Amino acid sequence: MIVVVLIISGNECGIKSGRIVFLLYLFFRRLLLNRKITMVIISG
Repeated sequence: MIVVVLIISGNECGIKSGRIVFLLYLFFRRLLLNRKITMVIISG
């Protein structure tokens, strides 16, 4: 199992970074279909 830890700052760019993080999550999920990925989001 792969654990991805993402740190998102709580400023105005939080929404944009959140969207980028979500796209990255989908990308990694497609890249590693045979493995389970657990995503942990830490908002500052």
